[in-house]
Amino acid sequence: MDVVKTSLKAYNFTDIDGYMSYFSEDIEMKDYDNGQINAKGKAEVRAIFEAYFKASPNLHSKVIDRLAFDNKVMDHEYITGAKGADNLLIL
Repeated sequence: MDVVKTSLKAYNFTDIDGYMSYFSEDIEMKDYDNGQINAKGKAEVRAIFEAYFKASPNLHSKVIDRLAFDNKVMDHEYITGAKGADNLLIL
């Protein structure tokens, strides 16, 4: 669980190097609604988050609820400052 907490800290500080250190080289970002892979590999994911962090200088995520089971963690988050938005709720 510590890795999830510390990766969230890196996210909230928009620390791209720190945040990316928690991902493996074979990471995939997938749209679970349609199964489409949006990014494959650490370089592609990094490019997405670099742009996102740059566009979100006031980014902050607060965990509302956390569910942990086996080796998986699912967060219900309240995110503010994403790309200049006031708030965004992510499940």
